[in-house]
Amino acid sequence: MAGLARFLVSERYQKPLIALIWLVVFVLCMAVVLIISAANMRDSLRTETDKSLAEYIRLRTNVLSTFDRMDEWLTAIPCSPEYMVQLRRVAFLPDGINEFGHVRDGAVICSGNAGTLAQPVPLGPPDISGENPFAVSFWLDRDLAFLALEGLTATIVVRGPHMMVVPMQPPPSGLPGWLDQEVVVQSEGDWWHRSGTPGLYATALDAPSGPFPHRGSYFHTGCDPVGLHCVTSRIPFSGIFNAGVLGTAIVLLGTAIFAAMAAVIIHGRIRQHWSFDARFRRHVEEGVVCAYQPLMSTRTGEIVGCEVLARWRDLDGTIVYPNVFLPVAEKANLTLPLTLAVVRTALRELSSGIGRKDFQINFNISPRDFSVETLATIFPPGAPVPDGMRIVAEIVETESLPVEPVQTAIARLRERGIATYIDDFGVGYSNMHTLALLDVEGVKIDRSFAMAPDNSIMARILGLAIEMSHASGRAIVVEGVETRERLEMLRANPLVDIAQGYYIARPLTIDAFRTFLAAWTPFGGPPKEKPASRRRKAG
Repeated sequence: MAGLARFLVSERYQKPLIALIWLVVFVLCMAVVLIISAANMRDSLRTETDKSLAEYIRLRTNVLSTFDRMDEWLTAIPCSPEYMVQLRRVAFLPDGINEFGHVRDGAVICSGNAGTLAQPVPLGPPDISGENPFAVSFWLDRDLAFLALEGLTATIVVRGPHMMVVPMQPPPSGLPGWLDQEVVVQSEGDWWHRSGTPGLYATALDAPSGPFPHRGSYFHTGCDPVGLHCVTSRIPFSGIFNAGVLGTAIVLLGTAIFAAMAAVIIHGRIRQHWSFDARFRRHVEEGVVCAYQPLMSTRTGEIVGCEVLARWRDLDGTIVYPNVFLPVAEKANLTLPLTLAVVRTALRELSSGIGRKDFQINFNISPRDFSVETLATIFPPGAPVPDGMRIVAEIVETESLPVEPVQTAIARLRERGIATYIDDFGVGYSNMHTLALLDVEGVKIDRSFAMAPDNSIMARILGLAIEMSHASGRAIVVEGVETRERLEMLRANPLVDIAQGYYIARPLTIDAFRTFLAAWTPFGGPPKEKPASRRRKAG
C-alpha cells in the first residue's frame, strides 16, 4: 500500500503515472475495438453462412419438388417410348437438373440421356440411405459413364423408382476475399466434402465455444433444417485489420488521441483523490504520530515534562509536519479529531516507561476547540491519566480568543487538575492584554526571542517578556533554546522556570524519549554538538 501511495502522490512519478494511465486506457480502448470488430466478424460469418446455406436449401427444395413432379407425370410403362417423352418433359423443369431415370431393385434401368441400358447397372449401397424424412438415398461423386456421360461425376439421388443426377455444385460465389467456406453433406456422424476449402468443417467441430478465435480464426457452421447440408465459414483473426493500412492507422491514431484525453482527465481525478488535503481528511486520525520534546527545570536541571507535538504519517510512510497539515485541519474543521488522536496516542505511549513524579504533559489545543464542551471531549472527566503525571493544555493562539468562554473552560479544567498555558507569548495575538484577561497558570515565551542573536532587539525583549510574565504570577517556559550560552543565561534568571529547545533535545519518538530520560544527567545531558542557531519551530 505504501509503495502504491508513494507512486500516486510523489511528484517524481507523475509523468510515469500519466504514461501508465495512457497505456492502460489505450490498451482497454483497443481491446474494446477488437471485441467490437470480432463481434462484427462473427456476425459477418453468420450472414455469409446463411446466404450460402440458402442455395443448398433451394437445391434440396428443387430436388424434392422434382420428385413430386416425377410421381405425378411419369405414368407410362417405365422405360417405354411414352415414358421417355414424359421423362424429357421433367428435364425441362427450370431447376437446373437435366438427367433422370428409372430404378428397379437398386439398379438403373434407363435414363433420359442413355435410353434403356443394355444391362441394368446396380448402384450398390447408398452413401446416405433413404431412412430420412424424405425417403431419399444419395450416391455421392459417382462416375456417369454408364449413362453415356463419360468424364463426368455427380450425385445420384433416388426416391422410390425415380432417379435424378444432381451436378456438382460450384463453391458459393460472391464471398468476401477474407472469408473461406466449406460445404459438406452429413449423415449419422459422417460427412462428405462437397465444395469450398476442405477441412474447415472438421476444424470447426473441434473449436471450443466462446468469443475467442480457434487456431487464429473464427469459425461458424450452419446446417439446413434437416441437417443434410452444412456450411462452415472461417475468418482469420487478422481479418480485423481488413480496413487496410490507412484505416488501421486512423483507428490507432484516434484511439491514441482519445487515450491521451482520457489520461489527462483520469490523472486529474487521481490527483484530486490523492491530494494531500484529501489524504489527510480521509486518514487524519489513523496517521497521527506523536513526538515528545523534553521540558527542563532551569533550577534543578531535571526533565520535568514534555510537550507533545503532532506529526502525521502519510500513506507513503513519510512524516509530515504541522506547518503542512494544520492549515488543512483548520480549513476542514478537523482540529478536534486531530487533537483527540494526539491525546489518546500520547497518553497510551506515556503510560509506561517514564517513572517520574509530577511529570508534566503539555498538549497544544486550537482556540476553536477551547470550549467547555469540546475540552470535555478531549479530556473526558474520569479519563485515566498515567500515574505521576499531570496535563497542561496550551492555547495555541492563532486568532483572537473569545475571553469569557475560554475563561470558563480554563476554570473547568482547573477543577479537574488540568493547568492552562498561553503558547507563543509575545507574537501574534498572544500579548499582555490576553494574559491579563485569562487566569492561566503559565506562559510559554515564543521561541523567536530565545533564538534571536545576542544583543539583538529580540534578545533584549526576551528579558522584558520574562519580567512581564513573572509580574502576572504565571510560571514561565522559554522555548527555542538552541545554545549552551542561552541556556546558561536562562538558568541565571531566577524568574524562568522551564527551558525547552534543541540544545536540550529535539522532539523524540516515544522509544527515543524513554532512552533520553533514562540517560539524562541534570546539566550534563545536553549533546556536545550544538545545533544551528536558527531552526524552524518543530511543533
